[in-house]
Amino acid sequence: MTDAKKQVAATIERAKADLDLALADLDKITDIDPKTFSYCAHALNNYLMVAAAATELLGVSLAGHPDDQVRIWIEGLRHAINLMTHSVRRMMNESNGQEAELKFEKVDSALLIFRVCNFYQRKAEWKKIQINCEAEPDLPLAWMDRVAFAAVMDNLLSNALKFSERGTSVWVRARAEGEHLVYTIQDEGPG
Repeated sequence: MTDAKKQVAATIERAKADLDLALADLDKITDIDPKTFSYCAHALNNYLMVAAAATELLGVSLAGHPDDQVRIWIEGLRHAINLMTHSVRRMMNESNGQEAELKFEKVDSALLIFRVCNFYQRKAEWKKIQINCEAEPDLPLAWMDRVAFAAVMDNLLSNALKFSERGTSVWVRARAEGEHLVYTIQDEGPG
């Protein structure tokens, strides 16, 4: 492993460890009053802003790195931070008595699916699980909230990998069906 790769891996591990500690601290809080909930959500949002900025700096400083895996790791980190930021912002809105609002836009859902599959490829490799990412060619843009969609796909693929046995396969598919787009995740796990 090259020095740059080691530095990126160490930075990602430190960021994950810091986030795990913050989340563990949240688990210790009992009977959260609205002020405490709001404070925790705002604090997590600040940590995520720092993590996002650090990730952007990593991306800039390692742009053009000869190992394509470095770019994939950074994209995966960006993806995870975006999902967490979305969740924390929902928490902040709920603590202020506001309903979470979805931001609808035209989205290349096939690209988002590819990114989610790519992000989980390493975890799948550890369990010797094959991820099959199948999106129809020329899939039209979808009218959706990109972060909410990514969060759902992330959750479903994470669960598929978690509950699948070693050596099995997972399929992530996207297809057009009339005026609708259909997304499926299929695994060989129980249930």
